[in-house]
Amino acid sequence: MEEVDYNKLSGEVIKKARLDKNLTEEELAFKMNPNDCKELTKLIKYWERGNGFPDLNQIYKLAEIIEINPNEIFYYRENSRKNLKEKYTRKELKPWQYNIKRFVLDSLEDFFTYLPAIGGVILFLLLFKIGPGKWELYNFFKKISHFLGFI
Repeated sequence: MEEVDYNKLSGEVIKKARLDKNLTEEELAFKMNPNDCKELTKLIKYWERGNGFPDLNQIYKLAEIIEINPNEIFYYRENSRKNLKEKYTRKELKPWQYNIKRFVLDSLEDFFTYLPAIGGVILFLLLFKIGPGKWELYNFFKKISHFLGFI
């Protein structure tokens, strides 16, 4: 299914209606709010490029000035929101998917829990230069156990 860009469609409706009334973006902004023309001009350009929607108050004021039905703009706005909701809703995991996810997360947790201990043992062995010979290790552990009072 092809995704529809409702932002773009809404922008095209606004631009076409504005051009049909022979208004520039600045003139439209002035008619909407004479006190805030610069910001509104930027917003109108933003809407017409399809980057966003006017809010509800602006939709009604805009529709009144360029003489279109506010539902034309509102329709695109609501459908865009509906698409976003559908796109980003969480899907329920099936039991087997949940089990796999838990297994992976538990395995990672265990790995990172034991990693410092394993790294510490390796570092300890490297620092005390204990080689691969089994008698060297045996003697080392014998000394440790004697020191700790086990023997």
